[in-house]
Formats: sequence, structure tokens, C-alpha cells
Amino acid sequence: MRDFNYIIDEKLDHDVKDFTWTNGLVETRINLIWISDDLLANITSTEIQDIRMYAESDHKIVTAQIRLEYLLEHKME
Repeated sequence: MRDFNYIIDEKLDHDVKDFTWTNGLVETRINLIWISDDLLANITSTEIQDIRMYAESDHKIVTAQIRLEYLLEHKME
């Protein structure tokens, strides 16, 4: 389990701190993302996306692109 702030702010060094929820007065971020160390090491990008035009939610979606080639490499061994 890794802290979300570590993944977004430190690992990928985003310039802008984005939030995953707001009520217009208060903004917060998701606290935890469950991910193995192997997958964490292979994250290539992350993004927080606003989905209000697609869904009736006051939350944003956290996405990550993960390089999965290493899974195939280990499977062949």
C-alpha cells in the first residue's frame, strides 16, 4: 500500500497539486492507493480527471498508466 501523495507528488513530480474531491469550500485528496511495489516501480504517468460531464459525482478519477511488459518477462522465466 502506498500513500497517494507519494505517488503523485514525489514519484512523478507533478507541478500542480490537484484534489480528488471538493464541496466548493473544502478540497481533499484520496489518501491511499493499494498497489504492489512491482507495479509501483512501473508507473509511467498519473492523472486526476474531472468526470462531472460524464457522471453525477463530486469525485474525480485517479488514473495511472503502468508498463506491464515486465509481467511477460517474468512469466517466460
